[in-house]
Amino acid sequence: MQLYEKITDKDLLLDFLFALEAFFSINPYLLWETYEYYKYFDILKMVVEISIILLIISKVKMKIDSKSILMAMSFSVVYFYYICNTYNHQISIGLGTIMKLIMLCLFFTLTDENKKKTFKIFLSVFAISLVPGIIYSILNMLKIEMRCDYIQTTQAIKKFIEQHYKHYFGCVFRESIYYSPTIKQLCGMYDEPGMVGTISALLLCASNFNFKKHKALIVILIGGVMSMSLTFFMLCTIYFCYYIHRCFITKQTKEFKKIAFVVILAIILLFLLKDNQVFQEKVVRRFSLSYLMDNNRVSDEFSIEFNRFLKSGNLLWGLGNNNPIFDKVDAASYKVLIYNIGILGFLLLVGWFLYWGIKKSQKNRACMFFIVIFLISIYQRPWILYMYFVLIYFGGIEMIKEKTEKEEVEKDGNKEICI
Repeated sequence: MQLYEKITDKDLLLDFLFALEAFFSINPYLLWETYEYYKYFDILKMVVEISIILLIISKVKMKIDSKSILMAMSFSVVYFYYICNTYNHQISIGLGTIMKLIMLCLFFTLTDENKKKTFKIFLSVFAISLVPGIIYSILNMLKIEMRCDYIQTTQAIKKFIEQHYKHYFGCVFRESIYYSPTIKQLCGMYDEPGMVGTISALLLCASNFNFKKHKALIVILIGGVMSMSLTFFMLCTIYFCYYIHRCFITKQTKEFKKIAFVVILAIILLFLLKDNQVFQEKVVRRFSLSYLMDNNRVSDEFSIEFNRFLKSGNLLWGLGNNNPIFDKVDAASYKVLIYNIGILGFLLLVGWFLYWGIKKSQKNRACMFFIVIFLISIYQRPWILYMYFVLIYFGGIEMIKEKTEKEEVEKDGNKEICI
């Protein structure tokens, strides 16, 4: 028995609010302190969070699902271990940190059906957030100049490399005195193309590239390609190879049309982008075994520091979060987690997601492969204690379970007809 009663009219609103909370957790430029109107969106975020709490209070029953409570409690332990393991033991837990934990724990108490519906709404919200960026990217390719202003970054490392953002209505594009290409990678409303690429790939994989059922995936596919993110192409390629293999094994002839469509689309895109310097540099050149084996997600300075750390006596516990070294050293890798919270914290954090993912998937093979995709994504984007990550992870598992269950029903129906 779950924490809530049967699905009611309030559930749709609650699902929508959780999808908005996930959107805000990606940290769009609307929430940056350097954006002129950020206070209004900060207030909106607060209203969303308070509304979620009030809605759930109005729906709570006396009987509470023990599994949901255990999931939330175990996550709280992992979360507090992470935020309390700080550099020089300078622990600072603010209202924002507590609210973030509350939102995540409340999400865990949703029914599986609600998680799935929240995922679908987030799919549309994320697609909408990419539309302005896609439009301006196309205009940029056509050499059509549009009016813009500039937004400064809020991150210390990006200030250090003097990076800033060109701001158009509904999107930003990153630039710096060292980096200002003619064809820019799509950032959408977010701080870097890698964020767009990673989320787009995970949403496409969880939705099984079902463009017919989820039209928003078409926008997300275009956005992922325009981000020119290596992660996007890598995760999609891995999942699509698995998908083709699965279709041949299960003899799903209806899916071959989708496979042909995606393959033809990929060939067309590669042909159109074959002379694009940014695409060649950011994707093609990096899509090699030697490049992938080398940890290209960290700077040389951090590599030296990490090797020094491995030889120290801090490997088990780590050096703690909020380390000032990251103000001047660029790093986006699983190594950051190990450096900050040690081997113990890394295993605790990844182990929690792995355990509950397997438990929720009910050992469904397709879900298990999706979990593997997520683990691969942590390799280059280790910041996983966020609503958007949790929503895509558990909502995606429910989406895949629903599809495989329908496939089994159809397969059994076909057998009965043959008999």
